[in-house]
Amino acid sequence: MVHLYNCKCVMYYQFSNLDYHSKVLSVGISNYYKDNMIEITDLGDKSFYDYIKNKKNKLKDYKKLIELIIKLQKIKLKNQYYFSGKKIKFNKYSLSHLHKESDLFFDWYLKYCSKNLKLGKIKKILKKELNNIYKKLYFKNNCFTHRDFHASNIMMTKKRLSLIDSQDAIIGNPLYDVASLIDDVRIKIPKNIQDNFNPLSQHLTSEVIRSRLLKEGVSFFANDNIADHIEPGEIEDLEAEVAGRIRDLLKSLIIDIDNDHNTLETAERVARMGSSGAGALWVMGSLLLLVVCDICP
Repeated sequence: MVHLYNCKCVMYYQFSNLDYHSKVLSVGISNYYKDNMIEITDLGDKSFYDYIKNKKNKLKDYKKLIELIIKLQKIKLKNQYYFSGKKIKFNKYSLSHLHKESDLFFDWYLKYCSKNLKLGKIKKILKKELNNIYKKLYFKNNCFTHRDFHASNIMMTKKRLSLIDSQDAIIGNPLYDVASLIDDVRIKIPKNIQDNFNPLSQHLTSEVIRSRLLKEGVSFFANDNIADHIEPGEIEDLEAEVAGRIRDLLKSLIIDIDNDHNTLETAERVARMGSSGAGALWVMGSLLLLVVCDICP
């Protein structure tokens, strides 16, 4: 039995019902919630951690968990829910939540490092610096986030998965649960698996080429032609990367590239110019000309 002693437990109940009706995971919970309690099924004592900790090849199993995260993110949330006549809503991840989480560093770690540390002074300085950094961050918080998604909170029952400790669920960033899963302090995950799921570790083609040119001592000024230093397969990847950046540029110019037929293929045309080995200066001049011509036909 789980006691409904605060809002977090109510959120646990609400998420479990959402999860059950969405058929994402196998959730053990009944509709009995009298006397401030919830009746839940015994999910056993075998977690995903117990299952995976000694396996050599972990990639396939972690891919399944990533798929589960994606399914959770597709749960359509209502603006509010009702429990025993009370209105309940999922909060949106905010700067305040981020500060509370980083404060755990001071409460759970720093004070045990040394008895001679002036904790109050250190905490004040660090929190000020962290606040300056946090204010510059911008991440979309627009999907369901479990907020404690790791190997020990995933139970394995009759070859099915059940997710526990969901009382801190929130509307957050799509990568929050992914980061929680692949950077788990409870289990050492090989770097190749972390890189496989971490988009921040995926090097852009332009960065790979730039590193190669620097290593070889090759000049890549605005009017240089670097076609001889592009390896097979990189042209297509570079075109896709450039096209994406150009689309972002056009959006910043307040151009409706999704519906304006004049700019539908502008990004792709500029990308093809760049991949032909033309100098960046010439490409940028061509881009400006294309934009002017497309806006003022």
